[in-house]
Amino acid sequence: MQRLKFLIAILLMASSTLSFAKSGGEASLEKTYWKLADVNGNAINPSSNGREAYIMLISKKSRVEGNTGCNSLAGKYEMGRHGYIKFTVAGTKMACGNMETENYMQNALSNANRYVINGQNLLLYNDNLLLAIFEAREDQDMDDKKK
Repeated sequence: MQRLKFLIAILLMASSTLSFAKSGGEASLEKTYWKLADVNGNAINPSSNGREAYIMLISKKSRVEGNTGCNSLAGKYEMGRHGYIKFTVAGTKMACGNMETENYMQNALSNANRYVINGQNLLLYNDNLLLAIFEAREDQDMDDKKK
């Protein structure tokens, strides 16, 4: 009987931990839809063509996919110790009215060498210089974004 109570207590703690993670705990780097929120201290608004700038890191094959607000991007990422990260990305080359967000995002991804996850935010750095802030969006389904 004591074992049964112990197992029930463990299961309850595990389920509450899972619900905490879903309800605002620290987001996972991989398999999370990361919406671009800020680059070089500039808040990012949705682009004029209605696309949201975002990235998703897919652990299988270390792939990164996303959109700059204008063009699609895809490539690889490499992670290491102490928050090391390196992106190698390429994108489509469609001309858009305002390329500022695209240029900022491409620059941030190209120059990032370190990341920190702070709650629901992904911060990309070049050494100690903050390059970009992404916000986790749980309401986005990875399969929807691949279409």
